[in-house]
Amino acid sequence: MSSGELSMSPTSINWLPRRTLLVYLLFVDRLLIVVYAVTQILSFVSLSLNSPMKRELGLL
Repeated sequence: MSSGELSMSPTSINWLPRRTLLVYLLFVDRLLIVVYAVTQILSFVSLSLNSPMKRELGLL
């Protein structure tokens, strides 16, 4: 069992995580940009609608 796991692990560790890490990094990049833009828009809208001091304290 252990020898089979050892023979199987190097290929899976070498191939899968690198590709998945690259894909995850790309998706996380896009998600972070979208989340940042959405938070900026929401903060701007909330600041324009409500009083700035209350919204800043609420966000913090």
